[in-house]
Amino acid sequence: MCPVSRRPGEARLRGMATGVELPEIDAQRCVHTRAETAGCAQCVAACPRAAWVLDEQQLALDTVRCDGCGLCTAHCPQGALRHPAVRPQRYAGRETLLVSCDRVTCGHAWELPCVNALGLREIGWLYRAGLRRLVLYTGHCAACPRDDPDGVLQRVARLNQVLAGRARPPLAVTQSQADGTRRVANGGGCSGAPQSHGRRGFLRSVLALSVPDTDDRSTREAPGRFLPPVRRGQPALFVPRIDPLRCSGCDACVRLCPQAAIAVSEQRDAYLLDADACSGCGLCVDVCDRDAVSVEQDAVFDQPRVALQGARCRSCGVDFHRPEGNRADVMLCPVCTQVDHRRHLFQVL
Repeated sequence: MCPVSRRPGEARLRGMATGVELPEIDAQRCVHTRAETAGCAQCVAACPRAAWVLDEQQLALDTVRCDGCGLCTAHCPQGALRHPAVRPQRYAGRETLLVSCDRVTCGHAWELPCVNALGLREIGWLYRAGLRRLVLYTGHCAACPRDDPDGVLQRVARLNQVLAGRARPPLAVTQSQADGTRRVANGGGCSGAPQSHGRRGFLRSVLALSVPDTDDRSTREAPGRFLPPVRRGQPALFVPRIDPLRCSGCDACVRLCPQAAIAVSEQRDAYLLDADACSGCGLCVDVCDRDAVSVEQDAVFDQPRVALQGARCRSCGVDFHRPEGNRADVMLCPVCTQVDHRRHLFQVL
């Protein structure tokens, strides 16, 4: 297993001394603690300061480099990284939410180090809690090293695509930048200057800041859990699939999926796939040695189950299952299929 940690000593003291809020790390949720073959490196790719280091020994945070922007936390599919400033429960029940980055001053907005620290999980939670309009106040993003092409606007666009496919109202979002430009994500609909919220909207914004923080364990669910339940033929943020012609029925994906997005039915006659439970971590893909499992982003959920056929291994006598239609030797279990049984016919005398 690959341990997940911060680099200790002076680096940690430096973060405390400068007032930088470092990501909170829940190592038990990281896919690298579940399997050595985990290939997720989204925190590494998202960090604009190369503060995350991933090698064969560990996944570590260099707190000397980290400036607390929170981009890594938004990209972490499992919610293993959390930023202290990103607590969406504080704003539950609001229809309109004002969010600003630390490059601008807006007294009644929710200030984040970067608005792109809002991940799919937090946006989905806020939508379920009643949010329908998001207003962003930022600096000039194109000139900022924290600019993220897959940031909050793109996430809202993805969310709205799923909501439209499930006949639900979109989340409107407008971004006003310090250079005077405005950007509207898919499903927007904001008009006029973003400061024109009216007296009631302004009071709601101020009063919401006095709501105390609550337990944030609920936001550790997969983003799809905060949306209306998906049905077959509807779009989803992440769609797991199994190719029955490649699958050996080893159940490695079932055992290691951290969200139980792939499971075996009680009758053990089918694999059950739950798109809303999938976080997109890709661990099921990493552990499948047959390339039978895939996860597609922003796709139609078209495979809720894969039928299984049971058999007893003629070699070891163990009961096993394999997808129907698989033309592999159905008389050998997944383990014995990979063993050269002929070697046991000979011995040196």
